[in-house]
Amino acid sequence: MWFTLFLFLMSLLVVFPAPVDILWYVQIAVTEWGYVVAIIALLLLLFSSWDSWRGRIKGILNIITIILSILPLVQALPTAESVQSDSVAIWGNSSEEASVLDYPSLMKLFPFSGTYETFLYSNVDNTELTLKFYQSIERTKAAPCIVVIHGGMWDGGSSEDLSPLNGYLTDHGYAVAAIDYRLAPKWRYPAPLEDVRTAIAFLQGHADSLGIDPHDFVLLGRSGGGQIALMAAYTMNESAIRGVISFYAPADMVYAGMHPENSLSTDSEREIAQYLGGSYAASPQLYRSASPLENISPLCVPTLIIHGERDEIVPYEHSIRLDRKLSEAHVKHQLVSLPWATHECDLNFYGLSGQISAYAVERFLASVTK
Repeated sequence: MWFTLFLFLMSLLVVFPAPVDILWYVQIAVTEWGYVVAIIALLLLLFSSWDSWRGRIKGILNIITIILSILPLVQALPTAESVQSDSVAIWGNSSEEASVLDYPSLMKLFPFSGTYETFLYSNVDNTELTLKFYQSIERTKAAPCIVVIHGGMWDGGSSEDLSPLNGYLTDHGYAVAAIDYRLAPKWRYPAPLEDVRTAIAFLQGHADSLGIDPHDFVLLGRSGGGQIALMAAYTMNESAIRGVISFYAPADMVYAGMHPENSLSTDSEREIAQYLGGSYAASPQLYRSASPLENISPLCVPTLIIHGERDEIVPYEHSIRLDRKLSEAHVKHQLVSLPWATHECDLNFYGLSGQISAYAVERFLASVTK
């Protein structure tokens, strides 16, 4: 009975927000691999008895668990088809490969993350900054380089975070440089943007030895790293940057300052204030200057936006606003909306969101890089 109740409570996170951090991770699990929960509940249902009131309650809970747990998969199927057709229409790439969703085995829940070399690319006031460089050993010519900027609300995170996509991209011919950058509260904006510039200069200076094309970069950022990636791509005036990929990023810092997401799991008002150096009420111009939305022009590079509609940490509204502003500026872009997904939905590469976003990233890169 207790295990049935546990699965039922897990499945509720498909439709209700996670109130605390630890349940947020459970929410990611049940929304990305809910079919596993549904299979377990189905087995419990098949072997349960309806002869007693206790058995009938267990049966009803298992049925509800099955229905809730398969909802993300039901939503993912049409989403995958839509992403595939939109990618072809926008980026002009053929889709002769396997389908977007390759229903994974349980062995793929913990994928290999690829191998890398670590390089020191900067030292600022005794703060050493490194990058992890992934490169395919089978590459025969200079590769486009994807610069990955980790999340962590600007005061945490690591270049080792969510690394399976890095290994996947190297298998498809790209080089990947996952960078560390200076963190708040010790370092404030625009320090991370300066670190991105320094990292790109380092990579360009070592292009021959690393086997990369010094004129072919794409920035990819998650969460707070997405804000950094967007700002760097839109403001650096670096012709080598061919595009930018934003995973669930706070793209409108003015909106974030006016509508902070403060709950038991996050205190965005504090996080943003320590990153920018003050509240929105005290420094509205600072928030505008750090907002990707305020820096969009028709000259901006192509942009891929990926966001879960159930994100309780960085609201989906940020990407809606980014999509609208890019459309108004006639910047080539794509918004990949994941109706079931929460923040950090690509935590596992073989989850529903991980598979769909990897497909969208690959189609985007094939279009914007050389």
